[in-house]
Amino acid sequence: EALKTQPGVNVSGDMGISNRLNIGIRGSYPRRSGKLLLLEDGTPIAPAPYLAPEAYYNPPSDRLDGIEIIKGADILTYGPNTMYGVINYITKRPPLKPAWNVNLTGGENGYHSEFITYGGTWNNVGAELQVLNKHFDGFQLNSGSDIFNATAKVFADFGKRSSAYLKLNYHQENSKATYSGLTPLTFQLDPKQNPFDADDLITKRYAADVVYNFKITEKLISSAKVYGTQFT
Repeated sequence: EALKTQPGVNVSGDMGISNRLNIGIRGSYPRRSGKLLLLEDGTPIAPAPYLAPEAYYNPPSDRLDGIEIIKGADILTYGPNTMYGVINYITKRPPLKPAWNVNLTGGENGYHSEFITYGGTWNNVGAELQVLNKHFDGFQLNSGSDIFNATAKVFADFGKRSSAYLKLNYHQENSKATYSGLTPLTFQLDPKQNPFDADDLITKRYAADVVYNFKITEKLISSAKVYGTQFT
């Protein structure tokens, strides 16, 4: 919904509160955003950015502080699969003062969401733990979705010239992802019907990022990053 407001970005619909992004930039085919490079804090999030770039994971918007859309010649400075554009999700940093945050929401069709965070900054170290749980029964029968996401972050400053960042993430989604549709006749009989009760999509994702920054001069910074994911 946020990306729909941006010029040059084509958003193709998907079921319910699906966690699978379908967007195209400048005419690219939007199915599973396979023609774009998707990043989270500058790290690729596709199962395999070179060989399987389709978006079967997308950071929940509850965890985000902003979304960066990169088009034009600037995409040449990024990694694989950048012919059409880059989407970079920017997640929230730990707060300066230690604090709890609890966000509970609910709605129609069995929708509820619980987002709980605790974090803060102590001397030169900032840390935060985020836990998100979402459930949605779907707009039709057999189209529900359950999402669980847990993230731990640690920032550390080593003097005035160097700093390090560690982020760990676990994500699980259990969804009913049917490819069936309704005809005018079946819609008139029951708009909520969907007889396909075995169209299950279960995904699990483990991810880790480690970043080290060193300030060589006031205008020159060296940055090294190691990241890895396990996606099923």
